[in-house]
Amino acid sequence: MRPKVMLAFAVLAVSVAGIANGAVDPIKARQTLMRSNGPGLKSVFQMLQGDAPFDPAAAEKAMQKLADDAAVLPTLFPPGSDVGSNARPLIWSEFDQFTALYAKLQSDAQAGAAAAAANDLESLRAAFAGVDQDCGACHEKYRMPRQ
Repeated sequence: MRPKVMLAFAVLAVSVAGIANGAVDPIKARQTLMRSNGPGLKSVFQMLQGDAPFDPAAAEKAMQKLADDAAVLPTLFPPGSDVGSNARPLIWSEFDQFTALYAKLQSDAQAGAAAAAANDLESLRAAFAGVDQDCGACHEKYRMPRQ
């Protein structure tokens, strides 16, 4: 495992432990982690649209970060963390389905990272389409509409 990935998992493990002890706000933690993927995914989208040159290393990094975060994000939804958030209570009554969506997101993002590493723009495009569908499916079902 790469040192940066190991460090990220160590930081996330500490955060998850803090959430379990009530020391970290799980709502803020998951929102921060989700938002942290925005710039990288926007960059990949721009590459796929032809609005930016294809940078395999940057695309791989963005997709791998998403995959790594998708493995951790379900742990940032402890019971009771719906109050004050945009999360629908349905998450906790369908937690297996909810985590299955994250597993699919992780798989699709890993496929995107592998495609980028192989300098395969068309496979990256297909994987990114899967990521887009995964995010949309989760937000549609498990996120309250913005007011």
